[in-house]
Amino acid sequence: MAVTADTLPKPAPFYQRMFRAVLLLRESWIGMIGAALVAFWVLMAVVCDLLLATGVLFHPNTGFAGYVAVPPGTTLVMAGDEPVRVSDFVERDASEIGTLISEQEAAEDAGFESYGALTQRVGELEARIEAIREERRDLKGAIRDVRDSDPAEAERLSQQRSDLGDESDELEARLEFLEQQASAAGKYAVGTFLLGTDKASRDILSRLIFGARQVLIYAPLAIVCAYLVGIPMGLWAGYRGGWIDSVLSYISNVILSFPPVVLYVVIITVIGPSGLNIVLAVTFASAPGIMRIVRSLALDLRTREYIMAAETRGESVARILFVEILPNARGPIIVDAMLRLGYTVITIGVLGFLGLGLPPPDPDWGKMISEARQIAQQAPHAIIFPCLALSSLVLGFNLLADALREISLRD
Repeated sequence: MAVTADTLPKPAPFYQRMFRAVLLLRESWIGMIGAALVAFWVLMAVVCDLLLATGVLFHPNTGFAGYVAVPPGTTLVMAGDEPVRVSDFVERDASEIGTLISEQEAAEDAGFESYGALTQRVGELEARIEAIREERRDLKGAIRDVRDSDPAEAERLSQQRSDLGDESDELEARLEFLEQQASAAGKYAVGTFLLGTDKASRDILSRLIFGARQVLIYAPLAIVCAYLVGIPMGLWAGYRGGWIDSVLSYISNVILSFPPVVLYVVIITVIGPSGLNIVLAVTFASAPGIMRIVRSLALDLRTREYIMAAETRGESVARILFVEILPNARGPIIVDAMLRLGYTVITIGVLGFLGLGLPPPDPDWGKMISEARQIAQQAPHAIIFPCLALSSLVLGFNLLADALREISLRD
Protein backbone atom coordinates (compact mmCIF):
# COMPACT_ATOMS: atom_id res chain seq x y z
CA MET A 1 0.00 0.00 0.00
CA ALA A 2 1.30 3.40 -0.89
CA VAL A 3 2.29 5.72 1.95
CA THR A 4 0.00 8.75 2.18
CA ALA A 5 -0.40 11.57 4.64
CA ASP A 6 -3.71 10.08 5.85
CA THR A 7 -2.07 6.80 6.90
CA LEU A 8 0.55 8.49 9.15
CA PRO A 9 -0.07 9.92 12.62
CA LYS A 10 0.55 13.67 12.73
CA PRO A 11 3.24 14.76 15.23
CA ALA A 12 2.43 17.30 17.91
CA PRO A 13 3.05 20.93 16.99
CA PHE A 14 6.59 22.15 17.57
CA TYR A 15 5.59 24.65 20.29
CA GLN A 16 3.86 21.90 22.27
CA ARG A 17 6.97 19.71 22.12
CA MET A 18 9.11 22.62 23.32
CA PHE A 19 6.73 23.35 26.21
CA ARG A 20 6.81 19.69 27.21
CA ALA A 21 10.62 19.75 27.17
CA VAL A 22 10.65 22.73 29.54
CA LEU A 23 8.34 20.88 31.93
CA LEU A 24 10.57 17.80 31.81
CA LEU A 25 13.55 19.99 32.71
CA ARG A 26 12.08 20.36 36.21
CA GLU A 27 12.54 16.62 36.75
CA SER A 28 16.32 16.82 36.30
CA TRP A 29 18.31 18.26 39.21
CA ILE A 30 21.29 18.65 36.89
CA GLY A 31 19.19 20.69 34.52
CA MET A 32 17.82 22.81 37.36
CA ILE A 33 21.34 23.62 38.59
CA GLY A 34 22.48 24.46 35.08
CA ALA A 35 19.42 26.60 34.43
CA ALA A 36 19.92 28.40 37.76
CA LEU A 37 23.57 29.23 36.96
CA VAL A 38 22.71 30.52 33.51
CA ALA A 39 19.65 32.41 34.80
CA PHE A 40 21.75 34.09 37.49
CA TRP A 41 24.17 35.60 35.00
CA VAL A 42 21.37 36.48 32.59
CA LEU A 43 19.58 38.32 35.40
CA MET A 44 22.77 40.15 36.36
CA ALA A 45 23.34 41.15 32.74
CA VAL A 46 19.79 42.44 32.43
CA VAL A 47 19.75 44.53 35.62
CA CYS A 48 23.39 45.72 35.64
CA ASP A 49 22.48 49.27 34.59
CA LEU A 50 19.78 49.39 37.26
CA LEU A 51 22.26 48.22 39.90
CA LEU A 52 24.67 50.95 38.81
CA ALA A 53 22.02 53.67 38.83
CA THR A 54 20.79 52.73 42.32
CA GLY A 55 24.30 52.83 43.77
CA VAL A 56 24.61 49.10 44.44
CA LEU A 57 27.56 48.93 42.03
CA PHE A 58 30.37 51.30 41.16
CA HIS A 59 30.95 52.15 37.50
CA PRO A 60 33.02 49.30 36.02
CA ASN A 61 35.46 51.58 34.18
CA THR A 62 36.15 54.01 37.04
CA GLY A 63 39.21 53.67 39.26
CA PHE A 64 39.43 55.20 42.72
CA ALA A 65 42.78 56.61 43.83
CA GLY A 66 44.20 54.86 46.88
CA TYR A 67 42.15 51.69 46.49
CA VAL A 68 44.45 49.51 44.38
CA ALA A 69 43.81 45.76 44.86
CA VAL A 70 41.97 46.25 48.15
CA PRO A 71 40.39 43.14 49.74
CA PRO A 72 36.66 42.34 49.58
CA GLY A 73 34.48 44.34 51.94
CA THR A 74 36.54 47.56 51.78
CA THR A 75 34.50 50.76 52.19
CA LEU A 76 35.10 53.57 49.71
CA VAL A 77 35.64 56.90 51.50
CA MET A 78 35.75 60.14 49.50
CA ALA A 79 35.72 63.87 50.08
CA GLY A 80 32.31 65.45 49.66
CA ASP A 81 33.17 67.34 46.47
CA GLU A 82 34.76 64.37 44.69
CA PRO A 83 32.66 63.15 41.73
CA VAL A 84 31.40 59.58 41.47
CA ARG A 85 30.18 58.13 38.17
CA VAL A 86 26.72 56.61 38.52
CA SER A 87 26.23 55.92 34.81
CA ASP A 88 28.05 56.31 31.52
CA PHE A 89 26.92 59.94 31.33
CA VAL A 90 26.18 61.11 34.89
CA GLU A 91 28.47 62.03 37.79
CA ARG A 92 27.37 63.02 41.30
CA ASP A 93 29.30 64.40 44.26
CA ALA A 94 30.15 61.97 47.03
CA SER A 95 28.19 64.12 49.48
CA GLU A 96 25.00 63.49 47.47
CA ILE A 97 25.18 59.71 47.53
CA GLY A 98 27.37 58.95 50.56
CA THR A 99 27.03 59.02 54.34
CA LEU A 100 29.05 61.51 56.39
CA ILE A 101 31.61 59.93 58.73
CA SER A 102 31.89 61.73 62.07
CA GLU A 103 35.04 61.81 64.20
CA GLN A 104 33.40 59.49 66.73
CA GLU A 105 32.47 56.95 64.03
CA ALA A 106 36.01 57.08 62.62
CA ALA A 107 37.45 56.43 66.10
CA GLU A 108 35.06 53.54 66.81
CA ASP A 109 35.83 51.91 63.46
CA ALA A 110 39.51 52.00 64.46
CA GLY A 111 38.76 50.53 67.90
CA PHE A 112 39.10 53.67 70.03
CA GLU A 113 36.66 55.33 72.37
CA SER A 114 37.29 58.85 71.10
CA TYR A 115 38.86 60.66 68.17
CA GLY A 116 41.38 62.25 70.52
CA ALA A 117 42.59 58.81 71.63
CA LEU A 118 42.94 57.80 67.98
CA THR A 119 45.06 60.82 67.05
CA GLN A 120 47.14 60.38 70.21
CA ARG A 121 47.90 56.79 69.24
CA VAL A 122 48.85 57.90 65.76
CA GLY A 123 51.33 60.36 67.25
CA GLU A 124 52.79 57.69 69.53
CA LEU A 125 53.29 55.30 66.63
CA GLU A 126 54.96 57.99 64.53
CA ALA A 127 57.33 58.79 67.40
CA ARG A 128 58.12 55.12 68.01
CA ILE A 129 58.80 54.44 64.33
CA GLU A 130 61.13 57.43 64.14
CA ALA A 131 62.94 56.23 67.28
CA ILE A 132 63.37 52.78 65.75
CA ARG A 133 64.81 54.29 62.59
CA GLU A 134 67.31 56.28 64.63
CA GLU A 135 68.25 53.22 66.66
CA ARG A 136 68.74 51.17 63.52
CA ARG A 137 71.05 53.83 62.12
CA ASP A 138 73.10 53.75 65.33
CA LEU A 139 73.26 49.96 65.23
CA LYS A 140 74.43 50.03 61.65
CA GLY A 141 77.40 52.21 62.66
CA ALA A 142 78.16 49.98 65.67
CA ILE A 143 78.11 46.87 63.50
CA ARG A 144 80.55 48.47 61.09
CA ASP A 145 82.91 49.36 63.97
CA VAL A 146 83.05 45.85 65.51
CA ARG A 147 82.68 43.74 62.38
CA ASP A 148 86.39 42.89 62.18
CA SER A 149 87.36 43.00 65.88
CA ASP A 150 84.37 41.09 67.36
CA PRO A 151 82.36 39.04 64.81
CA ALA A 152 80.12 37.55 67.53
CA GLU A 153 79.12 41.00 68.78
CA ALA A 154 78.52 42.12 65.20
CA GLU A 155 76.21 39.13 64.68
CA ARG A 156 74.29 39.98 67.86
CA LEU A 157 73.86 43.59 66.84
CA SER A 158 72.75 42.53 63.35
CA GLN A 159 70.05 40.31 64.85
CA GLN A 160 68.94 43.16 67.11
CA ARG A 161 68.75 45.49 64.12
CA SER A 162 66.73 42.89 62.20
CA ASP A 163 64.26 42.52 65.09
CA LEU A 164 63.80 46.27 65.19
CA GLY A 165 63.11 46.22 61.45
CA ASP A 166 60.37 43.62 61.93
CA GLU A 167 58.84 45.70 64.70
CA SER A 168 58.99 48.81 62.52
CA ASP A 169 57.18 47.02 59.65
CA GLU A 170 54.37 45.97 61.99
CA LEU A 171 54.05 49.44 63.46
CA GLU A 172 54.03 51.07 60.02
CA ALA A 173 51.22 48.79 58.88
CA ARG A 174 49.24 49.65 62.01
CA LEU A 175 50.01 53.36 61.55
CA GLU A 176 48.84 53.30 57.95
CA PHE A 177 45.51 51.77 59.01
CA LEU A 178 44.98 54.27 61.83
CA GLU A 179 45.88 57.21 59.60
CA GLN A 180 43.32 56.06 57.06
CA GLN A 181 40.67 55.83 59.78
CA ALA A 182 41.60 59.24 61.16
CA SER A 183 41.54 60.87 57.75
CA ALA A 184 38.07 59.42 57.08
CA ALA A 185 36.51 61.82 59.58
CA GLY A 186 34.58 64.51 57.73
CA LYS A 187 34.46 62.47 54.51
CA TYR A 188 31.70 60.32 53.07
CA ALA A 189 31.26 56.54 52.96
CA VAL A 190 30.09 56.08 49.36
CA GLY A 191 29.79 52.30 49.27
CA THR A 192 31.57 48.98 49.70
CA PHE A 193 33.73 46.98 47.30
CA LEU A 194 32.02 43.66 48.00
CA LEU A 195 34.58 41.69 45.94
CA GLY A 196 37.48 44.14 46.27
CA THR A 197 39.23 46.03 43.48
CA ASP A 198 41.74 45.19 40.73
CA LYS A 199 45.16 46.69 40.04
CA ALA A 200 43.52 49.75 38.45
CA SER A 201 41.36 50.27 41.61
CA ARG A 202 38.18 49.36 39.74
CA ASP A 203 35.30 47.48 41.38
CA ILE A 204 35.60 43.77 40.57
CA LEU A 205 31.93 43.01 41.21
CA SER A 206 30.67 45.59 38.75
CA ARG A 207 33.19 44.47 36.14
CA LEU A 208 32.07 40.87 36.55
CA ILE A 209 28.42 41.79 36.09
CA PHE A 210 29.01 44.12 33.16
CA GLY A 211 31.36 41.50 31.69
CA ALA A 212 28.52 38.98 31.86
CA ARG A 213 26.46 41.29 29.67
CA GLN A 214 29.21 41.30 27.05
CA VAL A 215 29.54 37.53 27.11
CA LEU A 216 25.80 36.89 27.00
CA ILE A 217 25.41 39.20 24.02
CA TYR A 218 28.25 37.99 21.83
CA ALA A 219 28.26 34.27 22.67
CA PRO A 220 24.57 33.61 21.76
CA LEU A 221 24.86 35.93 18.77
CA ALA A 222 27.88 34.02 17.49
CA ILE A 223 26.15 30.66 17.98
CA VAL A 224 22.97 31.84 16.24
CA CYS A 225 25.01 33.06 13.27
CA ALA A 226 26.94 29.78 13.16
CA TYR A 227 23.71 27.78 13.14
CA LEU A 228 22.16 30.02 10.49
CA VAL A 229 25.09 29.05 8.28
CA GLY A 230 25.61 25.43 9.36
CA ILE A 231 22.01 24.20 9.47
CA PRO A 232 21.07 24.95 5.83
CA MET A 233 24.37 23.51 4.63
CA GLY A 234 23.91 20.33 6.67
CA LEU A 235 20.26 19.84 5.69
CA TRP A 236 21.03 20.39 2.01
CA ALA A 237 24.05 18.06 2.02
CA GLY A 238 22.31 15.31 4.01
CA TYR A 239 19.06 15.36 2.04
CA ARG A 240 20.40 15.84 -1.46
CA GLY A 241 23.68 13.93 -1.22
CA GLY A 242 25.75 13.56 -4.39
CA TRP A 243 28.28 16.18 -5.45
CA ILE A 244 26.70 18.82 -3.20
CA ASP A 245 27.36 16.64 -0.18
CA SER A 246 30.90 15.94 -1.34
CA VAL A 247 31.79 19.61 -1.88
CA LEU A 248 30.31 20.84 1.40
CA SER A 249 31.87 17.97 3.35
CA TYR A 250 35.27 18.67 1.81
CA ILE A 251 35.11 22.37 2.72
CA SER A 252 34.07 21.56 6.30
CA ASN A 253 36.84 18.97 6.65
CA VAL A 254 39.45 21.48 5.54
CA ILE A 255 38.30 24.07 8.09
CA LEU A 256 37.97 21.49 10.88
CA SER A 257 41.53 20.32 10.26
CA PHE A 258 42.79 23.47 12.01
CA PRO A 259 42.82 23.58 15.83
CA PRO A 260 39.91 25.86 16.86
CA VAL A 261 41.94 28.13 19.16
CA VAL A 262 44.62 28.65 16.51
CA LEU A 263 41.92 29.42 13.96
CA TYR A 264 40.31 31.98 16.28
CA VAL A 265 43.63 33.68 16.98
CA VAL A 266 44.56 33.85 13.30
CA ILE A 267 41.20 35.30 12.28
CA ILE A 268 41.09 37.90 15.07
CA THR A 269 44.72 38.87 14.42
CA VAL A 270 43.96 39.45 10.73
CA ILE A 271 40.66 41.35 11.07
CA GLY A 272 41.27 42.95 14.48
CA PRO A 273 39.71 42.51 17.93
CA SER A 274 36.07 43.58 18.33
CA GLY A 275 32.74 42.08 19.30
CA LEU A 276 31.60 41.75 15.67
CA ASN A 277 34.87 40.13 14.62
CA ILE A 278 34.54 37.58 17.45
CA VAL A 279 31.11 36.70 16.07
CA LEU A 280 32.57 36.30 12.57
CA ALA A 281 35.44 34.15 13.83
CA VAL A 282 33.16 31.84 15.84
CA THR A 283 30.75 31.55 12.91
CA PHE A 284 33.53 30.63 10.51
CA ALA A 285 35.10 28.08 12.85
CA SER A 286 31.87 26.52 14.21
CA ALA A 287 29.62 26.35 11.15
CA PRO A 288 31.47 23.33 9.61
CA GLY A 289 31.05 21.28 12.78
CA ILE A 290 27.36 22.18 12.94
CA MET A 291 27.03 21.27 9.28
CA ARG A 292 28.43 17.78 9.92
CA ILE A 293 26.06 17.15 12.84
CA VAL A 294 22.98 18.32 10.92
CA ARG A 295 24.09 16.38 7.85
CA SER A 296 24.28 13.12 9.81
CA LEU A 297 20.81 13.76 11.25
CA ALA A 298 19.40 14.54 7.80
CA LEU A 299 20.91 11.36 6.35
CA ASP A 300 19.00 9.35 8.94
CA LEU A 301 15.71 11.27 8.78
CA ARG A 302 15.41 11.45 4.99
CA THR A 303 14.51 7.73 4.91
CA ARG A 304 11.58 8.08 7.34
CA GLU A 305 8.03 7.50 6.19
CA TYR A 306 6.82 11.02 6.86
CA ILE A 307 9.55 12.35 4.55
CA MET A 308 8.42 9.99 1.81
CA ALA A 309 4.84 11.09 2.45
CA ALA A 310 5.88 14.73 2.09
CA GLU A 311 7.64 13.93 -1.18
CA THR A 312 4.52 12.09 -2.35
CA ARG A 313 2.41 15.17 -1.59
CA GLY A 314 4.79 17.19 -3.76
CA GLU A 315 6.08 19.49 -1.03
CA SER A 316 8.99 21.77 -1.89
CA VAL A 317 12.54 20.93 -0.85
CA ALA A 318 12.66 23.92 1.47
CA ARG A 319 9.50 22.78 3.29
CA ILE A 320 10.84 19.24 3.63
CA LEU A 321 14.14 20.51 5.02
CA PHE A 322 12.85 23.12 7.46
CA VAL A 323 9.39 21.80 8.36
CA GLU A 324 9.77 18.04 8.20
CA ILE A 325 13.44 17.28 8.93
CA LEU A 326 14.68 20.16 11.08
CA PRO A 327 12.00 19.99 13.86
CA ASN A 328 12.59 16.25 14.21
CA ALA A 329 16.34 16.81 14.56
CA ARG A 330 15.90 19.41 17.29
CA GLY A 331 17.08 17.26 20.24
CA PRO A 332 20.75 16.79 19.24
CA ILE A 333 20.87 20.30 17.78
CA ILE A 334 19.66 21.95 21.01
CA VAL A 335 22.11 19.90 23.07
CA ASP A 336 24.94 20.84 20.73
CA ALA A 337 23.91 24.50 20.90
CA MET A 338 24.16 24.49 24.71
CA LEU A 339 27.60 22.89 24.57
CA ARG A 340 28.76 25.33 21.92
CA LEU A 341 27.56 28.25 24.04
CA GLY A 342 29.87 27.02 26.80
CA TYR A 343 32.73 26.60 24.34
CA THR A 344 32.11 30.08 22.96
CA VAL A 345 32.17 31.60 26.45
CA ILE A 346 35.57 29.93 26.94
CA THR A 347 36.68 31.19 23.53
CA ILE A 348 35.79 34.80 24.39
CA GLY A 349 37.65 34.38 27.68
CA VAL A 350 40.73 32.95 25.96
CA LEU A 351 40.77 35.72 23.36
CA GLY A 352 40.43 38.31 26.12
CA PHE A 353 43.26 36.66 28.05
CA LEU A 354 45.47 36.90 24.96
CA GLY A 355 44.52 40.54 24.38
CA LEU A 356 42.39 39.71 21.31
CA GLY A 357 38.96 39.98 22.91
CA LEU A 358 36.60 42.89 23.39
CA PRO A 359 38.34 46.26 23.09
CA PRO A 360 38.97 48.27 26.29
CA PRO A 361 37.68 49.74 28.48
CA ASP A 362 34.65 47.43 28.43
CA PRO A 363 34.95 44.62 31.01
CA ASP A 364 36.08 41.25 29.70
CA TRP A 365 36.44 38.22 31.99
CA GLY A 366 39.46 36.87 30.15
CA LYS A 367 41.16 40.28 30.23
CA MET A 368 40.41 40.57 33.96
CA ILE A 369 42.15 37.23 34.57
CA SER A 370 45.14 38.27 32.48
CA GLU A 371 45.52 41.60 34.30
CA ALA A 372 45.15 39.95 37.72
CA ARG A 373 48.13 37.64 37.10
CA GLN A 374 50.49 40.49 38.03
CA ILE A 375 48.97 40.87 41.51
CA ALA A 376 47.82 37.29 42.11
CA GLN A 377 50.00 36.80 45.18
CA GLN A 378 49.16 40.10 46.87
CA ALA A 379 45.48 40.12 45.85
CA PRO A 380 44.31 36.57 44.98
CA HIS A 381 40.68 37.70 44.96
CA ALA A 382 41.36 39.68 41.79
CA ILE A 383 41.96 36.47 39.83
CA ILE A 384 39.73 34.04 41.75
CA PHE A 385 36.41 35.83 41.18
CA PRO A 386 36.72 36.20 37.36
CA CYS A 387 37.75 32.54 37.13
CA LEU A 388 34.71 31.50 39.18
CA ALA A 389 32.42 33.63 37.01
CA LEU A 390 33.74 32.13 33.79
CA SER A 391 33.65 28.54 35.05
CA SER A 392 30.17 28.88 36.59
CA LEU A 393 28.60 30.10 33.34
CA VAL A 394 30.32 27.37 31.31
CA LEU A 395 29.27 24.77 33.89
CA GLY A 396 25.69 26.03 33.69
CA PHE A 397 25.54 25.60 29.91
CA ASN A 398 27.12 22.12 30.13
CA LEU A 399 24.72 20.92 32.83
CA LEU A 400 21.82 22.32 30.85
CA ALA A 401 23.07 20.45 27.78
CA ASP A 402 23.21 17.16 29.74
CA ALA A 403 19.66 17.65 30.97
CA LEU A 404 18.37 18.49 27.51
CA ARG A 405 20.08 15.38 26.14
CA GLU A 406 18.20 13.24 28.65
CA ILE A 407 14.95 14.96 27.73
CA SER A 408 15.57 14.44 24.00
CA LEU A 409 16.05 10.71 24.62
CA ARG A 410 12.68 10.51 26.38
CA ASP A 411 10.84 12.59 23.78
